[in-house]
Amino acid sequence: MESQQEFLIGDMAEIAGISRDTLRFYEKKGIVQARKKENGYRFYSKNDIYKLVHILYHRKMNSSLREIEEIMKMDREDTVCFMRKHVAASIAKEKESMERHRRTVARLQMVERDMRNIEECMGSYTLKRFPEAYIVKECGGFEEGVKEWFQLSAMADGMDISYFYTEIGLIGNRPAIEKTRLLFYKELEPIVSKMVELSDFQELRVGECIYTIVESESILPEEHVIQSMTAWGREKGLATGNKMYVNHMTSFSWDTPKYCLELYMPVIGES
Repeated sequence: MESQQEFLIGDMAEIAGISRDTLRFYEKKGIVQARKKENGYRFYSKNDIYKLVHILYHRKMNSSLREIEEIMKMDREDTVCFMRKHVAASIAKEKESMERHRRTVARLQMVERDMRNIEECMGSYTLKRFPEAYIVKECGGFEEGVKEWFQLSAMADGMDISYFYTEIGLIGNRPAIEKTRLLFYKELEPIVSKMVELSDFQELRVGECIYTIVESESILPEEHVIQSMTAWGREKGLATGNKMYVNHMTSFSWDTPKYCLELYMPVIGES
């Protein structure tokens, strides 16, 4: 007959890969029970190791200790029925958590890209295609756009990754606001595809543009910036139209706001 193996608290903690404090916590909860030797040393049995395997496996499935305690008190038939339902609910919960994390990563990546663009493109000119996007809302102006953004954010998690784009008309080199749009980039569609049918929204396709980023105390670019962009285009043999798209990327120095403006001036042909 196999002799009963005995494990001291240090042995048990080492086998399970947990701290002694964690083991004592489980013991205090009544999930495992130590017994005492005649010399006063507390020890655990092989069955306690099996119990710990059960506990730690369920903890890795994000089951709470309360749920684990309930499971351990059930008979086999009740355990199977409970576990089937519990696991199905846990899978759904974990999938939703994964989606939330995916949306958080998307937000972080977009901010990272914006910061990289600011570092690399501030004050310089290049050709860049306007991002393909859905027009999720048209607003009368920037302030109205801010209000709509808050409403849009409450519509579905992920829709807060909408960008403010102000379309301005150019009278000479003087900018005049025509409309503000909230745009959702098509590349981000997978992160909200289960919650919002983006194909219901109109697409905005602008094409190739003269691109730059400037810092401004106004939400509109200054006339000399527009002149410089137009002149750069002429040097490259490019003709530009009478529109510009302004993305208000971020603000710095909140006491006296300074805006980082991402500017797209559409190219309409050769000059």
